[in-house]
This record gives sequence, C-alpha cells and structure tokens, in this order.
Amino acid sequence: MWAPVGVRMPGCDPAQPDIVVVRHEDSHIIHDRRINGVSALIVEVLSSSNPETDKTIKRAAYARAGVPEYWIVRPASRAVYQLPVTIRHGHPEQREGSCATRSDSSLRLP
Repeated sequence: MWAPVGVRMPGCDPAQPDIVVVRHEDSHIIHDRRINGVSALIVEVLSSSNPETDKTIKRAAYARAGVPEYWIVRPASRAVYQLPVTIRHGHPEQREGSCATRSDSSLRLP
C-alpha cells in the first residue's frame, strides 16, 4: 500500500500514521485502502512544527487502541525512539522509551 493510508482503531480517532506495519496473519484488517483494526507497529516521523502531538497525543491514542508498539523517528538527530504504549488504570503509561541512532530491534517484530 502507499500513502496516505487511513487507519481506524477502537478507542482512537481515525489516523494517517507515517508508517504502519500489518503482519501477514492480520492482513484481514486491510480493506479498500484502509486499515480497520490494530496494526503491529506504528511509526511517526517527528513533526518539527508540533512535536508534542506525536510524543503525547498520538502516543496516548495509539495506546488506548491497543497498538503494541510505537516508534518516533527524529530525522534531525537520526534517532529512532521505541516507546512503550502500555495502559495502566485506563491511561497510557508515559515511560521513556529506548533510543537507537543506527538501528533498533523490536521484541515483537522479527
């Protein structure tokens, strides 16, 4: 698929992430150039005009929807932040994530 791709997830307003990874076994959630369900990974390229949207608002929304993994790419520093998106007591847990400047591996994705 190519951008833009609309993503609809439970508990979250429709979104258009920069990168969405849908695993083969979840391909049934793709219909008519839209993803209707929770993908395995969402990646956002950090917006220089409004970075807080990616770091807090989108992160919280994706956590509520149950996205297992969320990464933020910061082009200026060539860094990738792998952020936890767990829910505790009905709210996203806002712990710091790990950062890699060359590459990063995921525990959930091969």
